[in-house]
Amino acid sequence: MTISRRSGEGNDRPQDKSSTGTLLSDSEIATYNALIQYFDKVVVILNVGSVIELNNIEQNEKTSILISFLPGMEAGNAIADVLIGKANP
Repeated sequence: MTISRRSGEGNDRPQDKSSTGTLLSDSEIATYNALIQYFDKVVVILNVGSVIELNNIEQNEKTSILISFLPGMEAGNAIADVLIGKANP
């Protein structure tokens, strides 16, 4: 599961549940909860440039969190390499 937020200089994000805010939206929480019910392992990839509140993400052996910050054009390749063990961040 990927959670993304836009960021940049002079662009503070609101502390709300919008797709631009620092809190997870209701749909992101619902998606995560559905995934942990159906899969043994879930990786949450955070494509964010600043803080995000993760209180609704369970801290357990089923969930891993990878924060990619702002990886650029090769994000997909780089994240795939980390997930399959080809690279170690």
